[in-house]
Amino acid sequence: MLINKNSMRVFKKWATFRTCSKMGDVETGTMEILLKILKRSENSDTKLQALEILLGFTASSDGLETIYKDAGIIFDILIDLMFNTDFEIAKKVYSILINISAEERGAQLLVCNKLSEKRINIQNIICNCEENIVTLFFEQILSQNTRITEQACIILSNMSRKEEIARKIFNCFKNITESLNILVSHVLRSNESHDYLVSFLSNLSQLAEVRKAFLNSDDILEKVLMLISFKDSAIRRKGAVGIIRNLCFSVDNHEILLRPELDILSRLLLPLAGPEEFDDEDNEKLPLELQYLPENKIREEDPEIRKMLIEILIQLCTTRFGRNTMRENNIYIILREYHKWEKDRSCIDATETLVNFLIRTEEEIGTDNLQNIEIPPDLMKSFNLP
Repeated sequence: MLINKNSMRVFKKWATFRTCSKMGDVETGTMEILLKILKRSENSDTKLQALEILLGFTASSDGLETIYKDAGIIFDILIDLMFNTDFEIAKKVYSILINISAEERGAQLLVCNKLSEKRINIQNIICNCEENIVTLFFEQILSQNTRITEQACIILSNMSRKEEIARKIFNCFKNITESLNILVSHVLRSNESHDYLVSFLSNLSQLAEVRKAFLNSDDILEKVLMLISFKDSAIRRKGAVGIIRNLCFSVDNHEILLRPELDILSRLLLPLAGPEEFDDEDNEKLPLELQYLPENKIREEDPEIRKMLIEILIQLCTTRFGRNTMRENNIYIILREYHKWEKDRSCIDATETLVNFLIRTEEEIGTDNLQNIEIPPDLMKSFNLP
């Protein structure tokens, strides 16, 4: 299709749009013309220009509102363009969807959008809601097309931040345990393009059913724990730590997590441990993985992840069982050296809260379960309790 002069004016209007402070300055009808171009033009360069304009709409709240008014039509067009043989077109579509999914309303509209019949794949190994757009993102993630895998992972991560939307995605799974195993296993054998898939799984773990599935499979849990020390990606590490932190919210899970076969304390403390030397007596009381660490051992570089690790240990400290387990594993000496090294104030405060519970006797603490007592507001932040 040849684009007529009236249609081409939309591109000239773009120059004006980029200098405007509000979407209201864009003339009525611009979106209608833009969608006609995207739907009918066979010229790749023209489509790319039109998509660039649409991407600009996602940069402001007014622009997003304009998109939301025609969300069904726009999503149908974008979904078709996701399968365009021109990679630059598909990549631009994903950039638009990333920006839309970053907003709660956009994410809600996306997860509720039904696919046209020609895009439904009944062979999807993860989803049973074949008409839901999330099936397309999972297909891209599990396919060999790594060029847009990262974008698909980011969209799912964005969409799943709010519990309500995370539940709608959860409802699409055929079997949550099998799906988690497939996705976590895929992360372990994939490159950096799958980093945000771990963030998505962390968001999904805000749901009780997902936490139960993680806890019921040592194999899946073991894979998640492996990611805590994945040196090549802070995104993966943070996502994995986020999953474990969510699993710790309920004290009923603490004894499951602290089973010797999982060795969770070693996994949580190794990123906080440095090259400091301890005498043989202290070393022998530590878990095996924390004994005689090398001189070049470095600590976790990201202070946010370090704080999350301390928060998990604080949560595990809410029960007498957890506190005694930590004392038996002599984790105090790791925390002592870490505290000397740490410069981030929030991490220092959290560590001091943790150590305070470990060095006090149970008689001084006076309760088996700290969640059963009223905790001062200044400590609530450290406990990160719901």
